[in-house]
Amino acid sequence: MNANPHRSIQQHYFTREREGVFRTNEGFDTVAVSPGLDPAFIKNALHPYCFYKGPRDLPESGDGPSEAAYPAALSVYHADNGDLVIGQTVYTSYDFTGQRSAFFTHQYVVPSERKDEWLRHPERLFALGGFATSYDIAQGKSLSEIHDPSAVYGHSEAGKRVETDRLLARFGLTQEVFEQLLASLMVSVTNRRKVYVVLDAEAGQAEPDARQLMRLLFDCLPYAFRRRLGVLTFAGEPEGKQHIHVTFLEKGALRQADRQLERDMLFELPAGKTTGAESAGTARRLLDTIWTLRKEPERLQELFAFCEEALLGQDAVQSLSLPAYDELSVLFGIEQGEDALYDADRVGVWKALGVYSSGPGAGRGKPRLRELLVRLLRLETADVKRIADRAQIEAMLGCEACLERGERALLCRALALYVLRAAAGGDIRAAAPLLEPVQQRPETFRAVFRELCGLSPRTAERCATFALERAEGARALQTVLTFWLAYAGALPVTFLAGETLTAVKRLLGKESPARKTETASALFRFFDELAEREGLQRYVDYGELMKLEIQLGLLEEVPLSELGADDLVRLGFMLDPPAPELLPHLTKGHRLTLELWAAVYRVLTLERGGEAQAEAWLAKLGPLELERAQAFLRSAWDDGLSRSVFSRIAFGFYQGGDGVSGSRGSYDFDSLLDYLAAQGGKETVYDFIEWSAAEERFPGARGGIDPHYRAALNRYFDRYDKGAMRQKQVRQRLMAVPNAAFAALFRDIRQRQAPAWQRFALRRKKSTLLAAIVGTAALITLLLAWKPVVAFFIEPIPELQVDELPERTTSGIVTLKAQATDGYDRSPGIYINGELAGKSSVSRDIVLSSGSNVITVRAENKYGGSSEPVQKTIVLESPIGPKLPAAPPSGINSGGR
Repeated sequence: MNANPHRSIQQHYFTREREGVFRTNEGFDTVAVSPGLDPAFIKNALHPYCFYKGPRDLPESGDGPSEAAYPAALSVYHADNGDLVIGQTVYTSYDFTGQRSAFFTHQYVVPSERKDEWLRHPERLFALGGFATSYDIAQGKSLSEIHDPSAVYGHSEAGKRVETDRLLARFGLTQEVFEQLLASLMVSVTNRRKVYVVLDAEAGQAEPDARQLMRLLFDCLPYAFRRRLGVLTFAGEPEGKQHIHVTFLEKGALRQADRQLERDMLFELPAGKTTGAESAGTARRLLDTIWTLRKEPERLQELFAFCEEALLGQDAVQSLSLPAYDELSVLFGIEQGEDALYDADRVGVWKALGVYSSGPGAGRGKPRLRELLVRLLRLETADVKRIADRAQIEAMLGCEACLERGERALLCRALALYVLRAAAGGDIRAAAPLLEPVQQRPETFRAVFRELCGLSPRTAERCATFALERAEGARALQTVLTFWLAYAGALPVTFLAGETLTAVKRLLGKESPARKTETASALFRFFDELAEREGLQRYVDYGELMKLEIQLGLLEEVPLSELGADDLVRLGFMLDPPAPELLPHLTKGHRLTLELWAAVYRVLTLERGGEAQAEAWLAKLGPLELERAQAFLRSAWDDGLSRSVFSRIAFGFYQGGDGVSGSRGSYDFDSLLDYLAAQGGKETVYDFIEWSAAEERFPGARGGIDPHYRAALNRYFDRYDKGAMRQKQVRQRLMAVPNAAFAALFRDIRQRQAPAWQRFALRRKKSTLLAAIVGTAALITLLLAWKPVVAFFIEPIPELQVDELPERTTSGIVTLKAQATDGYDRSPGIYINGELAGKSSVSRDIVLSSGSNVITVRAENKYGGSSEPVQKTIVLESPIGPKLPAAPPSGINSGGR
């Protein structure tokens, strides 16, 4: 709610009258008010501060001393909406009745937009003499608005300036106590601790003294604290009001201990005693500066104006922070020419400049800070003895955002000079790390490094070398190169190429052969994609040179025997296919190694349809290289075999040739089958045979089966798996191979592995078939007559199974289920209590009699064989209710089947 929408100063009178603005009966109320004040604002922001606590030793009735003996009380505070309220309350001996005392309050309400006119001139606050002390309500309830503040400026005793030290001496304030009091006032606006001050004077003089002291204190307070601090210049006893932070009490008011004041800050100047005061150490530099300038109010205003400018755009917490003002007082001192303060803490100064130069209003909105910053930059560049550490450079970079273009150039020159000066001792390890914080701002780094190259190209090159030497691992080297190639463009490409090559060789030289391929692959891809990056197109030849050197280094330093299959597959960047530009740079040995790697790579990455190409690569190899390739491929699958790698495994036994002519085939099939059996067992051999039947490398020239492969299979089954065809599962599996030539081969093997009688039968098929038919007919006849005959002699016994029945029940009927089986009689009879109840399976309801019931079940077949009887005993318990009728003696329900 805006209490004063106008820009004029409003007035408010409050006292005891027969009626007021808000009351229709007698009592304390507003008696007159300017029209610009909102009623809610009057009640909430003005009324609570219309009160009077007179001296305790003076009576409050009208029969005591004259009104002059009662001091006025000046209140200055800030309402919630930001308006400044300046009020004075005076004691009145008689109210409108003439029978009782009262008080009269006159308040000025200054709009928040205009209150700095008063706060920056404390004499207007504490020397204000234009307060009314009474009012006749017959004049009406409306007061005029004040458009010209000078109309209310008065000339009270507090308006007379007294020499500062004389005033301090009069109040008994030493430097220590004065600084404590000032610090306490500043912290009171944020920590809710009140300040109570007792002056060494009687009540009549203490209040004017309080105004003079507060004028001095206000002169020494930064503006942000003035905009929050509330003051009451007299009270007979402590009164904790929300917006009142410092209260002056009459002498002796703190005589008795008051637990409510334990948290507050108390200054009893007559006794020279302070309790709970804020330590001056929390803002040592600020308070010392204020004390030094206490006699120079103009310079104090310069200090506070400097702080005000620096805090522009900062949050409210920062603008009321004592440490912040301590930092700003240091900056102010440096601005005033105290360079020793800068040399004492250069890092702290630059950090403070970075904090207060940033945010809204930075740059031209803070000219004094910018001027100070530029002066310090010139100081740093001009003094050749000035060096900096990493912390200072980081702090200086924090100021970059507020600088103009020319000033940034000065900052970049200063940073480049730090590096140059640090390198002057010959140890680049002291200089190069100074560039690391600059790298967090790439464009600034570009400018700094360009400056460094202009000052000392050799130092710039040594810094680049240092950065490359510190890169550990391919990823780190890529990060370094990406940055330096992009932002250190002032370096010659030939220099970068040489240093990069040294770094690459260093990394590869530290790795194991297996790790070399991983590192080399990552670096090759990086250099291959380098020219595609934005701004790096000029590094095409540089990238090609690095790729060439990586490949040559691998061919020279990495033997195939120390690589694994995965390691070789990673070399696809140089093998799929080998780059034509690589070939002219190869020695004969390098060329042989490349062909060997390429052939093995083709096999390891083989996909269906690429067999001919893989054979072509293997065919290029000489005998020694082919043997090395075979050894590598055979060891590639030591961890396990599966159908997916059969095509590649076979190349581990490739021997050249066309697979038809000559005494040897294209593959060493015997060794291949032995390898499969040793690595995966017989099942793996069977899997391979099934797979090979459909593989074009293994059938013969006319679609049959390669004769060398046929011979190898025969030898394998004859030597190592003689019982394979006697196993039905294996025999069916191999005979089902969808290749006629393979099926014929397995029939021959089956015949060779069959028992002697089977081989004899197979040679005499017709006679054996006739004998088998006659024997089968005789056997069927015998079986048809066999069971009855056997049953007559052995007298079989049927098997009986009776389902479980309850041992006790209250139900008069239970259901009995039983089943009978017999290998010689399909329908044995089931008897319950001696009576036939059914054949094979029965389900019969049994009526129970009270007490114990015994049920006997047995089975009997047509040959007279009878099972052991099964007895079940069930006790029928009497239920609650009428009794069931007695059961028939037999226990069998006549309705059963």
